[in-house]
Amino acid sequence: MDEINSPENVGFSTSPPASKTLLTLGIIAAILTTLTVGAAYFVFFSKSKLAGDNKPAFSIISVKVENGDIVVVKNDKESKITSWGYNSSPVLSPDKTKIAYLSKSKESLENEKVDVGYVRTSTNVWLTSTDGTNSVQLTNHKDFVYRDNLHWLDDDRLIFTDGEKTVRLYSVSDKTFRTLLGPEEAVGRCMDACGYTIEYQYTDDFAYLIRLAQGFTSATTAVIDLKTLKSVEVKEQFETTSSIDYDATAKTITFKANTVPDYKQVLITINLVNGTVAKN
Repeated sequence: MDEINSPENVGFSTSPPASKTLLTLGIIAAILTTLTVGAAYFVFFSKSKLAGDNKPAFSIISVKVENGDIVVVKNDKESKITSWGYNSSPVLSPDKTKIAYLSKSKESLENEKVDVGYVRTSTNVWLTSTDGTNSVQLTNHKDFVYRDNLHWLDDDRLIFTDGEKTVRLYSVSDKTFRTLLGPEEAVGRCMDACGYTIEYQYTDDFAYLIRLAQGFTSATTAVIDLKTLKSVEVKEQFETTSSIDYDATAKTITFKANTVPDYKQVLITINLVNGTVAKN
């Protein structure tokens, strides 16, 4: 009897009825969904707890200026880390642990009270941690000397301009300065009254271009190779009339320019290897 009624002998299907199949699949889907949600929650929870003390393990940090003070934004929460009110140009280090910024010197404010015409103002470079601790003033007041153009080479080395002609490199770990370009003694400039500013262009791979802007014209005055830290200074004054082209193979920078004051068009080629400047 058992043999006659076996599925093999009577042609019965071994598959369960459709209703039971759907029920089974539904149960499996529910289990998988529960496991998936639980796993997702666990991953999220774990990441949020890795740092301990209910602090996120992964932080999104940015920095800005509000009313003359430096504000750090961390995971959408803002913290003002200065109170002086005369700060600007904050730059985060690549590892997001340090901030370099500019600050008007206290001597400048005192000079503004007594000076007539050209005010003996100055800006200083400051360094601080992103939480506002370990603040260090890297430079001191000098009449008409503006520090500017802060740029991190890496987590340890900071480049900035010191006055009109000098570019310096500061090492955080060594607490030392190195002059990359220009005189050791910073030369002051009347940034507003003289009608010109010093502008700096950075590239990711090769150089740091120093440009003197006057109205709608500009002149490349020097180039610093950020890899080797070698500098090439252009002695003559030129007004650039084209974009700057970089040849990675030859390590040359080329741009069209007009000579000053006769305004003849020339092609300037700066060789970063041998330090030469050619005019054709």
